Amino acid sequence: MIKLKATPITTAVHYEKDNPIFGESTTHITLEDEAGGAFIILKQYHDQIEPGQVRLDMDELELICKVARKMVKAYPHD
Repeated sequence: MIKLKATPITTAVHYEKDNPIFGESTTHITLEDEAGGAFIILKQYHDQIEPGQVRLDMDELELICKVARKMVKAYPHD
């Protein structure tokens, strides 16, 4: 029997008042892998930033780093 496993590859970081999908403070952390191991993609979807920019305060940045480290640790390295 094949065992099932759940691996977190996308997480939303946001203020409690904001929607985790499209909220103004929402940043999606996604793991990508191009056969060289996991790396992090950050995405934001609000109108206050220009394409290609990420806007974070220090609390957001610290939480994103913490969450991203956990995601990479849980990612299978084989």
